[in-house]
Amino acid sequence: MDQINYYNLPLFAIEQLLNFKDFCGNNLQNRDNIKFKWNNGFIRIDAIIGDYFFEVYKIEADSAGALVLYYKMIPQNAQKVKLLETFSNLESMLALVKAWLVLIDRYDDLLGQLSTDNFEIFEEQFLHEFGDNPNSSPTYLTYDQQIMLEAVIDRFVEALEVEESPNKILIKDDFIRLKKNLPHYDVDKIKKKMANVFAKMRKHSISFLKEMFTETKKHIIKQILDGTLNGPIESLLP
Repeated sequence: MDQINYYNLPLFAIEQLLNFKDFCGNNLQNRDNIKFKWNNGFIRIDAIIGDYFFEVYKIEADSAGALVLYYKMIPQNAQKVKLLETFSNLESMLALVKAWLVLIDRYDDLLGQLSTDNFEIFEEQFLHEFGDNPNSSPTYLTYDQQIMLEAVIDRFVEALEVEESPNKILIKDDFIRLKKNLPHYDVDKIKKKMANVFAKMRKHSISFLKEMFTETKKHIIKQILDGTLNGPIESLLP
């Protein structure tokens, strides 16, 4: 990888480089299905799944003072997985990065659907954590149980508010939908819905799951659903 001598770049190219840095900060930092590194203009994006990557390895200025970026990527589009190595101006490359990120999101989603066996295992594991012994007849949350579980869900939603990745937005929406339906679901169905949401989180980001689903929160949720937790809930939540 070449080094950039900024003093050899015209002012216009340096301004473009700063715009490129802003783009990376806004579009690459908060995604859970990639790993991203910025190195003074050079970037490396590695997808969590497969051997997919996008890399800018050389940067120059053309005769008009605009940036020319040399990059390589896998996959190059929805039809071709093989390596593409080329160069372009900044505007065209940023459009290609956005298209590549959409490809990675689609791979993540479709491959996740193919591996349904693992997802069902995750779901069963979380259901066991919440107590998977079904009630003989439908049992609904009391008012106090609902208020406490809403407080826990609110904490999860707040943590997800700062995340902008598509997967975490979907998980946040699942939590919001669950909270809205707490008065209508029996306890067994709530356990299944909770297990489903956490299984999705497990599939997409084990590190984020560890942050969200601590032993303390797991114990609190189980006690709420069992009706054995005595509040106030705010003092118990970490």
